[in-house]
Amino acid sequence: MWNYKNSKDWKIDDMWSFVVIKSKKIKDKQIEIYANKPGLEIGSNDINSYFSKEFIVPHIVVHRWHSYHSSDTIKEIWEDVKMVFLWSCWWFQNISQVLEKSPTSQIISTKWIWSMTVNDPLFKEINEIILNWEDINWQKIWQKMSKKLENNKKFPDYVRPDKNIWVLFIQKFNEFKKV
Repeated sequence: MWNYKNSKDWKIDDMWSFVVIKSKKIKDKQIEIYANKPGLEIGSNDINSYFSKEFIVPHIVVHRWHSYHSSDTIKEIWEDVKMVFLWSCWWFQNISQVLEKSPTSQIISTKWIWSMTVNDPLFKEINEIILNWEDINWQKIWQKMSKKLENNKKFPDYVRPDKNIWVLFIQKFNEFKKV
């Protein structure tokens, strides 16, 4: 959230147990980010209630907490989710569960331990690309972020979707099963 706090291009609405971070409209596009507040377990439930009431279906899901909480996040993934960020320790335990819920989603994950110093700038970069109607090119994003985060020892532990061997294997295996 700190990436958006003092930005003139983003607005933060406090909803008590969660926040809504909204971009300014650019080329008729707007991004809304719904994030539960740390330490308030009801935040996720409140977000889900809000989604139901407002008929909102998320296209990107982010899990950035301990892996033992990931099942709560995964159960909320819709089939047509485009991107899933599994930013928790030991992500590989959860890949197959995510792909069962959303077989074609792009998954960004960590090999070991996540870091806010990587999550926040990477997520903001991807949001800016989407907001500006640019194509997602994982190689270019990783090149840019490698330069931006060159002194960050955690960034090499992040796996981009087109290089995530585990995800690619499961997706190919599932294709094979259909034949």
